[in-house]
Amino acid sequence: MNDVIENTGIKALNQSQLDDILKLHARFLSGQPGGARASVKDTDLSNLNFEGADLSQSDFTGCLFRGANLKNVAFTSATLFGCDFSKCNIQHANFSRADLRGTDIQLSDLTNANFSKADLRTGSSVVKQRRTKDLYGRTGEGRVTFNGSIMTNANFKGASANMADFSDALLENANFEQADLRDAILDGANLSNVEFDGADLRSASFNAANMTGAHMANNETRGAVFTMALSDDNPDRENEEFSLTKDELILKHQQWVESAGRQGEKMNLSHYDLRKLKNLSDKRLTALVASHAVFAGLNLQNLEIQSAQLNCADFRECDLRYADFRGSNMEDAVFVRANMSKVNCGPLVLKQQDGSIRNIPCCFSNAIMRFVDCKEGDFRHADFSDCDLTHAEFDGADLSYAKFSGANLEAASLKGAKTEGTIFDDDYSIEE
Repeated sequence: MNDVIENTGIKALNQSQLDDILKLHARFLSGQPGGARASVKDTDLSNLNFEGADLSQSDFTGCLFRGANLKNVAFTSATLFGCDFSKCNIQHANFSRADLRGTDIQLSDLTNANFSKADLRTGSSVVKQRRTKDLYGRTGEGRVTFNGSIMTNANFKGASANMADFSDALLENANFEQADLRDAILDGANLSNVEFDGADLRSASFNAANMTGAHMANNETRGAVFTMALSDDNPDRENEEFSLTKDELILKHQQWVESAGRQGEKMNLSHYDLRKLKNLSDKRLTALVASHAVFAGLNLQNLEIQSAQLNCADFRECDLRYADFRGSNMEDAVFVRANMSKVNCGPLVLKQQDGSIRNIPCCFSNAIMRFVDCKEGDFRHADFSDCDLTHAEFDGADLSYAKFSGANLEAASLKGAKTEGTIFDDDYSIEE
């Protein structure tokens, strides 16, 4: 008899039972006698091993595959309506021409997966056991969700993906040629070097997406939104006439810091695109003014940038380990997938002339910090008001007296964090 899983309320298969189904399906595909097409519906298959199986033409409507090993599996022309593939290993899997309407594929590894001509449209009715909220707290939309998944080199050529949600997915070098992406959500996604030739992008959302190297040709983009999207030709002050290069400007500012203002010059790098510098680790950029500057992808380890004005700056996918941001203003900045582990974002302590002490906290209010790694960082007294911290990791961090009023903490992790005096919204509780 099949077991019943308490947390889903649906029947479950064990590995032995699954192996029997795989063997029968293999015989079915090869035309051998005694075969049977795999038709498994509304069943919990979580954490089972499917690696290398050919499940073309199978029917797994409404099944839960959470945490399963689906590496190199062929689901060609399979029916997978309303399935849950969250947190799975799906590398090199083949979903070409499959029916994936209403599926949940969040936080999975889909490197080199093939979704060519797959049906990724909204599922008008999904099975009851699907989670009621997606990674961002949204409910009831029925969209196919790839939120936060790794999808490098994935193939979506000719796929019907209108209204699909790719928020914060890693899609470098993916192929969306001729795909239908009308009303799709690609907010915060890494779309570097993606091929969009001939794709229908009407009313798609690319807010804060990384589109460097993306190839767009023969596209319909009416109604598409590209707010804060990062591209190769971002506006930059380097088009103005300056006598110094960016490297020289950085050097001048570092000399100004190290000489306490006697040499060099305090620089304003606001609206500069600094990505070509590649590496600013170990630099001393205290009191830098760099609002709206682009640091995306840079190595900023051990950077000293205390008391800086960095509002609206772009730090997505930066390596900020051990950097010192004490007292800096990062309001409205972007930190999607940045590594801020062991960063120092505590208050800057200043001694006044009258002997009194002044503490200047870091400000992250309204910043976008989805999927940021803040483990073991110092964020004492920091202001995260109205910040988007979806799936942020603060494990072991010091959050004493920090302020999270209005912040989105969906799926955020605060395990082992110090929270003495920390201000959260009344309806938030830390999961152990």
